[in-house]
Amino acid sequence: MSSPEPITQREKKGNPSVAYVVTCDARLHYPDMALISALSVRESDPGACIQVVLDRESARTLRKMAHPLLEVCDHTLDVETPQGAEIFRNRWLKTQLPEWISGDVLYLDADTFVRRPVLPVFAHVSGFGAVANHNGKTLEEQVWSEDRRNELEMQWDAQYHTYVNGGVWCYRNSEPVRRLFALWHDGWKKSVLTTGRLRDQPSLNRALYESGADITVIPGAYNVQAGFIWQGMPDAVVWHFYENSVHLNNAFARLTAMARTADPGKLRRMVARVAKLSAPWSNPDMLASLLDRMQASGGAGSVYAREWLQGQRRHMLRHLLRHLLRHLLRGR
Repeated sequence: MSSPEPITQREKKGNPSVAYVVTCDARLHYPDMALISALSVRESDPGACIQVVLDRESARTLRKMAHPLLEVCDHTLDVETPQGAEIFRNRWLKTQLPEWISGDVLYLDADTFVRRPVLPVFAHVSGFGAVANHNGKTLEEQVWSEDRRNELEMQWDAQYHTYVNGGVWCYRNSEPVRRLFALWHDGWKKSVLTTGRLRDQPSLNRALYESGADITVIPGAYNVQAGFIWQGMPDAVVWHFYENSVHLNNAFARLTAMARTADPGKLRRMVARVAKLSAPWSNPDMLASLLDRMQASGGAGSVYAREWLQGQRRHMLRHLLRHLLRHLLRGR
């Protein structure tokens, strides 16, 4: 399989790129999300060079329909990949990103929304930088059970101090960083063959501490993971929604739903307005604030706050009543 020439940076020499890896099936789920994310970067960092790596199959689909993502980004690169589902093709490209884009890179998953200038993140990083997974303070909070299961099946020892999230990260291109990506890609392929799962986060964390690269845990504001934390919303540089929340009641979901149908100028104005919101939910009301404070003080409020803010009001009330009933019965 021949390798394409890597994308070079069009802007000032040495200026970091903002990069996406986009693959799709007939739903166009990820290109629509990436369009909204890229438009948010256009608002937050107007001079940023936005680059998109596509597999050949997705590139043909997006060009045939003239998807607006192709107009918003500065460069695209089509790469031949092995056959597989969209997630397989995406991870195959993502775990080799320095092969496709030269220079220093800030990578964003498609399900991200940038609210403030994001390229200053490079002031924190001399090698590779990422945020703690789930914005957790301890490994117990950071390592998802599915990732732990993956590690156990691979017989990988957990020797890291911080388990990072694989959806927002940056690097300064160097030999140690390229070695990191070689380890990541190789570990991911072995994991897929062994476990049958396509998760790339366990192999990333293993590669980070085998590579010898300079690793920085960057401030959590650069990747506030909306599915797991609420308190950091107003101060976030990047909101990270996780793709399974795109169908729920939040501003990113609503923008994604109209990504290909809205007037481009109107869509960009809406993106700019959302960036000014203190939280991405349409109704951050008194009850949600109370539940959020419960979680901050060590209670179970975050589950209920999430359901309330996402419009699952009846489900949340039933859930809360069952919790209170169990509490009362235990107190007898």
